[in-house]
Amino acid sequence: MERQTASSHQRSITSHKTTMTKPTALFYDFFQTLRSRGWELGWEQYELFMRGFILSKFETKEQLLNFCKTVWLFRPELREEFEQLFDYYYRQIPAQFLIEKKETIHIKAPTGAGKPEAAPSAAKELQSSSNSTLTQTPQLSAPVPELSNETVEVSLNIDSSSEGNVANEVSPLPSAKEVTFLFSEQKHLPFTVRKASQTLRKLRVPTQKRNTPVLDVPALVQQVAQEGMVSRLIYQRESIGVQQIVWLSDHGGSMLPFEPWEKQLLDIVKNTPNIRQTEQYFFHDYPSQEGDDFKLFTNRAHTEIKTLSSILKASNRHTAILIFSDGGAARRRFDSERLQVFLPLINTLKNTTQRLVWLNPVRQTQGTMSDYLSFLVSVRYPNNDDLKRLILEL
Repeated sequence: MERQTASSHQRSITSHKTTMTKPTALFYDFFQTLRSRGWELGWEQYELFMRGFILSKFETKEQLLNFCKTVWLFRPELREEFEQLFDYYYRQIPAQFLIEKKETIHIKAPTGAGKPEAAPSAAKELQSSSNSTLTQTPQLSAPVPELSNETVEVSLNIDSSSEGNVANEVSPLPSAKEVTFLFSEQKHLPFTVRKASQTLRKLRVPTQKRNTPVLDVPALVQQVAQEGMVSRLIYQRESIGVQQIVWLSDHGGSMLPFEPWEKQLLDIVKNTPNIRQTEQYFFHDYPSQEGDDFKLFTNRAHTEIKTLSSILKASNRHTAILIFSDGGAARRRFDSERLQVFLPLINTLKNTTQRLVWLNPVRQTQGTMSDYLSFLVSVRYPNNDDLKRLILEL
């Protein structure tokens, strides 16, 4: 019987350790539920939440709720729904994330020399009460796990006040190795960064010849053989890419969750050799039209305007234009007003260059404006296969 009890006790400890070491993402289900209900949240918001939770010290449930509202709640009218979901998922938080309440010991300092024997008498009472407490050892019904021999470093913060000295235990912040969940945006990209970089290197680009600081020795020898002397220095020439990329970004609203995709693609484009210049312009849903021209913004804050005609003046037939937009496919609806703007816009772009591609981060486009525009312009989903087709079309 004793062997069976010991073995069962050991199995319970082992299973307890196994469940405690299982990695769990804090509020990840809560975050996914908000996204499934149509909340405009991107993966950057979850990464911001994890960083804030690790670097901050939340002592109450209300503090954690206010922090979640600051990071994830953008519409005040959805506050009640947000708080209900928070209460539901707060009860499911794993034990390792909960904050343990630590007792604070108040030690009153002597105020004068009236009764110097008060402190020793209080110490004797404290010692007698502690001895009586130690003699009464309670019997535990549950098995006690093995104690760890590791040394725990505890720092005390002594705060002097009028009531006395207060000793507070300060727990150190967890390091990056102790975090049970590490977020990576690349896990949720529809393409791999390495393959996308290799694919963009195959882009056909216009080139120009330029002189290098290296002398062309064979040409100099030939010059001496023909003229008998070195009349001029001849340098080696090399071909450099002069490709220009114009990137039109639909941002905000339903495009907010896809901003990490666009950011990663732009980083790849800007770091690709032979691409000399990459210009990015912004619009929300569709560019505003003014006569035969269109207005685009040079920043996300929409504080500076640049017309499409001025952008195309600096472009040529070799310029590649990419439009990154869902075309209304994220909300699964057809917008006739948006279509009336994009039809003349695409015709204007095609009059300048035929190297025009539409990148749609939403795969299902049936019945939306993007489905109609696919008859006028090549619409591609940003995965590895479609990026290869995109390069062939450009």
